[in-house]
Amino acid sequence: MSKSAFTHVTKQFAPSAEGAALVSSTAGPDAERPEPTTAIIAEVRRLRRWLWGNLPEYNGYVHAERVRGWQLMHFFIDNGWAARGAICCISGKTERLQLHSEDYYDWRPYTISQSVHLLLHRRFRQPDAWRRIVDEYAITGEEWFARLPMVPVDLAGALRAKHGPQIADIFTRAPIPERTSIPHHQIYRQPQTAE
Repeated sequence: MSKSAFTHVTKQFAPSAEGAALVSSTAGPDAERPEPTTAIIAEVRRLRRWLWGNLPEYNGYVHAERVRGWQLMHFFIDNGWAARGAICCISGKTERLQLHSEDYYDWRPYTISQSVHLLLHRRFRQPDAWRRIVDEYAITGEEWFARLPMVPVDLAGALRAKHGPQIADIFTRAPIPERTSIPHHQIYRQPQTAE
């Protein structure tokens, strides 16, 4: 879909208001990122296990932080506390959708198509391909994806410096329904390597 065929609804978000000021790339569509409800459910689903290799650092978030963010996003979706988007919030496509986070200390992902997702992560190495996406789909230039930096940033470090290391404990801060037990033993921990 082109700009004229797809209307973007955007609003700024961040784990805190100052997070948006630290890195302008943390703005996004609320319609694609519903807040979890506070309903109490009878049976809580398990946290998903990471079965793939190590993720590279992104926005200052290391592999373990990215996996814990992935776990929490899916914990909300799997338990019905958040809806998975049905449309790419950038292109309007409905096929091969994935979840993307700019801020892994936040539990509300963007729903984007796989092709857009790959180009987004490659934007530092292949800026022209990413600029073509922005040129095709941005309407105002203020959309979250149009404002992404074209060089790596350390959003995680900036948030830890401002709020302290406790901001990384996303399972403590997340709006999980009352009387819900988090399976803490299932939260991803970086495997220890033998020295």
